[in-house]
Amino acid sequence: MKGVGILKLHSCLALGLLLASSSACTVRFNNVQAPVVSADLEQRIEMIDYGLDSATTTYLPRSTLTNFNTAWFDGTVTYTFEIVARNTDGVNRTVELWARNIETVKNTCAGATGSGSLVSGGSITIPAGTTSFTRLSTTFTAVAGNMSYFVSMPATNSTSDVQLAAARIGIRQVGATKTHIYVPMTSYAEGTFTAVPTTPFVDGTASLTFAQGSALPYYRWKKEISKYATIATSEGFVLDTVISSSSGAQTASSELYNVTTGTDVAATAITYSGGAILPQLCNQSFETTDTNFTDNQEFEVRIKSSGAIARLFKAGLWISLTSPSKFVTFHRLGKAQMGFNNSTTDVLNRIVVNTSAYSVPTYYQECVAAVTAAGMSIWVLDTGANDVGTAGSSTVALSEIAFTVTTKTRLRSSAFNLTDGNRYANSSVQSGVGSIDLTACVLLIQSN
Repeated sequence: MKGVGILKLHSCLALGLLLASSSACTVRFNNVQAPVVSADLEQRIEMIDYGLDSATTTYLPRSTLTNFNTAWFDGTVTYTFEIVARNTDGVNRTVELWARNIETVKNTCAGATGSGSLVSGGSITIPAGTTSFTRLSTTFTAVAGNMSYFVSMPATNSTSDVQLAAARIGIRQVGATKTHIYVPMTSYAEGTFTAVPTTPFVDGTASLTFAQGSALPYYRWKKEISKYATIATSEGFVLDTVISSSSGAQTASSELYNVTTGTDVAATAITYSGGAILPQLCNQSFETTDTNFTDNQEFEVRIKSSGAIARLFKAGLWISLTSPSKFVTFHRLGKAQMGFNNSTTDVLNRIVVNTSAYSVPTYYQECVAAVTAAGMSIWVLDTGANDVGTAGSSTVALSEIAFTVTTKTRLRSSAFNLTDGNRYANSSVQSGVGSIDLTACVLLIQSN
């Protein structure tokens, strides 16, 4: 957080108040108003879990629908559209960021009005012959208000000439007095791609009660209230899901589930009413005090159907903060991989870390996985200034997570240091006979 200006600091000291981490102290004659704390931060909103192929015609994959409201962010805000992609076509191709109005804003499942339009500045050109997955980015002008954002895939000469492994909205705030933190709650098999609009769901189930068809795609988040301040007193949390049903006559529902106690967080449940099999963007707000949403316990998303197959395309959790004095941001480094048992690097979710974008950052790696036997470790990989390839890369000291547990587990590394402006990915090291089922790895940036 920013230091207090000299004049403001003198005003506070005159009243015996030293607020060295705040950016403002408002003084009144008869009492003292609580300071409005500001912070600097950067985060990423994941738009893709299941990789996307191009087709011979342009298309708008609804699986990438992302709830986004500019009113959630203040200070000096910079928005970035970032992708990791390749283009084996003979001509340049462009991936675009689009937006359209949400029909209903809160606590509903809905499509959106109109076909939407390209966001100003939201075009990224992938040069012809970009045969290796490359990180590319551009700044854009966000559409004011509450919108749904999504990706537009280009037409190519052949299906899969362009492959999109990752797409993100980046948000950098300087002097923020409010923000929303995004936690990606799902993932899918790294290196899997499709151009079929109804295909890229990460899980499906016919269960009539909340369940998971497969445990692999679901990230496990631990609620640690002590690491966040100040959580909004109304709509402090929002669960976003993109879901559909295999039958327009049946419904699909999603919710947050307390893994520690084996109980539903009923306040998070929301139902898509059917009528179409295309993915719908759902959002459900809830509060930190809701039943079974207990501090220091772990949570995953679950889904159910009313009689067909409920399909989940992606899920994310929003945490609303005012006067953000402490928080944790989540930056995905690697997606799901099942049964892999060799040393490898995963650069399909490569990110750039701007350490200067944070007030007082501490860095950790967190992974959710299970192993068949001990012997698999995952490191953060520093690829320097490279947006493609791994030449000259090295593992980050103290970032290792060594998995020894055969049941799905969330583990966090020791704190480590990063270099401003460098690019980071994942590296796995196999030293035994076991294999690993990995849900995801994320870089945690904690500021307090």
